[in-house]
Amino acid sequence: MIKVRDFQVKCYAFNGPFVAHKTPVVILADSLMRPTFFAEEVEKLLKDRPLIVIDTTTMRSNNNQETISDLSTSLKHVLEGLGVERSIVMGMGLSFPLAYQYAIQYEKFCDRLIIGGVTSGLRDSIKIQIQQQIEYLNLGDQKKFAQGLSLLFSNFNFKDRMDRSESYRTMFENYLRKLDTSLVQTLKTELEQYSQANLATGLVTCPALIIQAEYDSVTTCHEGFQFTKKFQQPQLAILECLDHLAPLQNKKVMVRLLRRFLSDESLSRMTGVELYNKKNYPLKRMQLTPRYQFQQVGFIDAGNGVLIPVEVVDINRNGCRLFTTFADHKDLKGRTHFKLTIPDRDLETEILLFDRGEGGSMRAVFVHDDTEQFKRFENVIELIAMEFEEVPLIA
Repeated sequence: MIKVRDFQVKCYAFNGPFVAHKTPVVILADSLMRPTFFAEEVEKLLKDRPLIVIDTTTMRSNNNQETISDLSTSLKHVLEGLGVERSIVMGMGLSFPLAYQYAIQYEKFCDRLIIGGVTSGLRDSIKIQIQQQIEYLNLGDQKKFAQGLSLLFSNFNFKDRMDRSESYRTMFENYLRKLDTSLVQTLKTELEQYSQANLATGLVTCPALIIQAEYDSVTTCHEGFQFTKKFQQPQLAILECLDHLAPLQNKKVMVRLLRRFLSDESLSRMTGVELYNKKNYPLKRMQLTPRYQFQQVGFIDAGNGVLIPVEVVDINRNGCRLFTTFADHKDLKGRTHFKLTIPDRDLETEILLFDRGEGGSMRAVFVHDDTEQFKRFENVIELIAMEFEEVPLIA
């Protein structure tokens, strides 16, 4: 324990006889990736470096009002308390904003940076879905939250290319269902800060490894590439055949990648990893989730029984584009949550409208918070994919 202000910050330090003189790796644990999650990384990386795992949830007050900058300052105090001057900081997923902030705020003390699941700002379609999951937590519905977030973090468009994808999704869902209630408020704050991504400005000068997953539809490979522009010496590593649950899905390739980076070995020609810099990213990776040119009649219902006719212009597993000549209908104003019915497909599902353009065009994401309903929904989309042409749009 290290005392910072009024907090007792939990830290776990690991050292070995042949690495004690080296700069330590500081792993930032959060409410989803707890300190024990990194047991395998610690075991393997300890051969190369001393390690410190910091439970960042213990750096927050009960009201969780700390900004990312506040947490970065606390992190510096924690490391000073441990007698660490320079370090290699690693933050994945919810911890990446803090790791990035620290590298900007204390660049003289950050030798290298390792981050993953990065974005300069989540897309509106993802942001509104995360807000929906936070709302489930506010309502105390941890079951819907667990199903919804696990479905959001999994990419079912490419499940056939990912080994045991459903098993890992189920594992993650079960973990969320059993999440300690003391962590729920912190998780809500972390999700909100991750969603808003109010990141520090400036150029990270230390060597940096940015890790994205090939089929991550939450923080895409392209977003990772765009993020490399914030770095002087970035390497973008794309983990093949994995999605947003990559840290859980393939620890073997993750550990191998980290060890090479920490040992200054070349990251090229690694099995399961594609390597890019900020100049050689292929445009083909901008396309992730195919949409299908649907053009079917449907109806949206605000919950009062009034059906508003719409045309479903195109569709995929994540959402759809809609058009209506009733854009000024009073039931469409001041709300985002609706039910969409497509009679010809016997499909009824909840949607969140997040983009209303001029002339009646709208964009919506589907609310997936029940695994059994999602399986039925997925069957409908698979039939649509066989019948209709693909539209080359970015998800």
